[in-house]
Amino acid sequence: PLHYAVAEGNVELIEALLDAGADIEIQEGKSGKTPLLKAVSENQPQALATLLVRGASQNVRSGFLNRLPIHEAAEEGYLAICSLLLKHGGEVDSRDSLGQTPLHHATCLGIIPILMEHKASINKADSTGRTALHGALRGKWPKLATLLISYGADEDLADKD
Repeated sequence: PLHYAVAEGNVELIEALLDAGADIEIQEGKSGKTPLLKAVSENQPQALATLLVRGASQNVRSGFLNRLPIHEAAEEGYLAICSLLLKHGGEVDSRDSLGQTPLHHATCLGIIPILMEHKASINKADSTGRTALHGALRGKWPKLATLLISYGADEDLADKD
């Protein structure tokens, strides 16, 4: 029931279930998602805020890339979700199993300023030596590349290829 309440963004029901003793870290069937991960994937900022205030952990990794919620929020361009996670202690430079940070995953222009406000390392390389700027250039996203450069991305860093 908690996952359903989260997916619908029903804060009253989330509060009632938690008050009645629902496990805030319970994992959903096949996906293994906790309610917090569900709030992120469903882009439910009010549900997420409620879970964070009630003590839900952000340190639950998921998927074959071993990603944290902040990686998914950055990749999906969920501005409010990303801001909430960072305001509640989300690790701006956390790495997934490929060594990529949320900045590597940020495909939405609006996410970059939020990550930079929280001191994201603009030139942090992944396990292949690629930075977020490399990703923007390889993806043919000139506006994203220009924005990264405006924040100080080093245009001269070479990857391992």
